[in-house]
Amino acid sequence: MIRKLKIKIRNNKIFDFTYYCPSRNCKIIINTCCFKYYVGVSRYKRILIEELLQSNKKLNMSRALIRENYFSHFDKTGAAKIKNNNKGCSFLYKNKKGFYRCRIHKLCLDRSLNPFRYKPVACTLWPLIVFKYDGILSLDVYEEFSSFPCSHDQRGLPLIIALRPQLEYILGKKTYLQLQQI
Repeated sequence: MIRKLKIKIRNNKIFDFTYYCPSRNCKIIINTCCFKYYVGVSRYKRILIEELLQSNKKLNMSRALIRENYFSHFDKTGAAKIKNNNKGCSFLYKNKKGFYRCRIHKLCLDRSLNPFRYKPVACTLWPLIVFKYDGILSLDVYEEFSSFPCSHDQRGLPLIIALRPQLEYILGKKTYLQLQQI
């Protein structure tokens, strides 16, 4: 018998906020998610990202060069932080139209891969904070989110609905449905 996962909502604003992320057309990068935060990645995600970058012939980078250019603060498990310099996340780039894009996301789409598999969970679920501890799934929202342009765009949907594909991928469909019933 499969038990239901206990879910703890740490901040009821996750039901109140609306969210619309025009990430394909983002020109407002200063003080937003890709510019402001350091993102941790597990060893598994780091290796997936390294393999994705190595497979890009245009970049022509060795694994050592990828680690040097994109990651920092390695720990003994192999987890790391994505570098974030004064120009934002090291995977952030400006395309020919002047929009800011995620290199990981673009490489995945170019290869018909699911970006949710490769991108760090924190990026995939932004602005939600999701963690599991002692069998309890906890959800919260970044406090600063209300100051971001994507939190008050008129095209926005409730946060839980706007992030449905991401939440279903990360948590599974059953847990997502359980979350919707709260």
